[in-house]
Amino acid sequence: GLGVNPHTLDTSIYNLLLTRDHDVHDIIRPSVVEGLDILPANIDLSAAEVQLVSEVAREQTLKRVLAQVRSEYDIILIDCAPSLGLLTVNALTAADRVLMPLECEFFALRGVALLVVDIAGERAVIPWGAVETMDALHVGTARAWSAQRSMVEALRGAIEGSGER
Repeated sequence: GLGVNPHTLDTSIYNLLLTRDHDVHDIIRPSVVEGLDILPANIDLSAAEVQLVSEVAREQTLKRVLAQVRSEYDIILIDCAPSLGLLTVNALTAADRVLMPLECEFFALRGVALLVVDIAGERAVIPWGAVETMDALHVGTARAWSAQRSMVEALRGAIEGSGER
């Protein structure tokens, strides 16, 4: 990792999402990479999704936490699991831009298509952050480049057709 052992954390992003008893500055840790700080998580975060369900403005929770430090950083990267659950909705609500690492394979493309539909559809209901752009980053390699190329084109069409970029 980046020099933060998740097994030794007393507090993490989990505590910030579920209580207001902690200061985000006390939980941010420096990494082994100069200029890169981490707001760490551990296995406790997996319980946050269930616990946030009953909260008022639950999709705004991460945005509220990050607002405290947003002006202190040039870029804040939010790493999400490949799901469309409440934690991902929180990340999208807090985000200005979305970058999806994507293997050009059918199931990955299907997941991105669902995410694009989710972003376009939910935006009318949820006051999402000011997501300006949504891009996919092709990762990995495959033997059949022509098949990948057609999937990249399908992905491009799905993103452009949603009104996102």
